Amino acid sequence: MTTPDITLCMIIKNEANHLEKCLSSVCGLVSEIIIADTGSEDNSKEIAQRFGAKIIDIPWENDFTKARNISLEYATSAWVLVLDADEAVDHWCENLLQPLLGAEYIHGYWLPIIHYVGDIPEADFVTDHVCRLFRNDKRIIFRGSIHEEIASSIWELPAGEIAYADLRILHYGYLEDELMRKNKYNRNLALINNGLRLQPNHLFLRYALGAEYYQQGQYKEAAEILLPLLTSTPAPSGYVSDIYLKTAYALQLCGRKQEAEEVFRTGS
Repeated sequence: MTTPDITLCMIIKNEANHLEKCLSSVCGLVSEIIIADTGSEDNSKEIAQRFGAKIIDIPWENDFTKARNISLEYATSAWVLVLDADEAVDHWCENLLQPLLGAEYIHGYWLPIIHYVGDIPEADFVTDHVCRLFRNDKRIIFRGSIHEEIASSIWELPAGEIAYADLRILHYGYLEDELMRKNKYNRNLALINNGLRLQPNHLFLRYALGAEYYQQGQYKEAAEILLPLLTSTPAPSGYVSDIYLKTAYALQLCGRKQEAEEVFRTGS
């Protein structure tokens, strides 16, 4: 069996709690692992080295996009997979991957990502789609300081196309204890608000802000931000379905049931 020609690219800092689970999930599925470490003080690097990862030490400059793009520069495979340490692929197999990598006119794939939320063992989940598997092409880069995305750079390519692949990614970073441990709420809100001060009408940043309020249980604020996006976000953006889902639930949870039902009907 031939290992798929994929480089796994990651950025990490103090991810010893999750890293082994993440890297174990891709064993036999990637031919190279590149990890950009932004200053780990635990044994994250030792765990990565056990899996044969190449570790690049980089400074943290409050910019996820810059860090991710640095990791891409070191990839040597034909395709790139991007994961965070608190994620894992869900039983992918080489037989499913190889035909996708051989698709001549596809530059990347939307993958379903399952975000677990709440507390274990009763955690609920929401589903989104992310472009995390894509060709290793210097023109394909991440954009945005938080909730960074790569799809827009693919669409700018001549005949750049993103298809859908039923390869699930599991994300554990929104579980309540993990959010508290990393103080993700405050960090994310600060980055998003800084971006919106520079680009107040940026659709993706407005979506990211609404999503953060939703994750914090601030459903009134989330609904007010997300509701206007339903009519202004282009369908190929990759996150329209998540806007509908979060908007409908936010409206329902803050008592606006009739509006929630209308959003459900429109988005279904």
